[in-house]
Amino acid sequence: MTAEANKAVAEAKGVAAANDAKTRSITPALIKWKELEIEMVKANKWNGVQPSTVIGSGATPLLKLN
Repeated sequence: MTAEANKAVAEAKGVAAANDAKTRSITPALIKWKELEIEMVKANKWNGVQPSTVIGSGATPLLKLN
């Protein structure tokens, strides 16, 4: 192999090892912690006003039109 090929193989092995370590570090507790962090960010952004319109996908609005 050439030096360039050896370098590419070494880099790929390093990336694979790093990805493996990251994958093994993910636990249910870590996922829950991240979910709580997301909820905290959402709560801190909320201005305290309820949405004036709440319609999900495919929902029919309940309006009485004359």
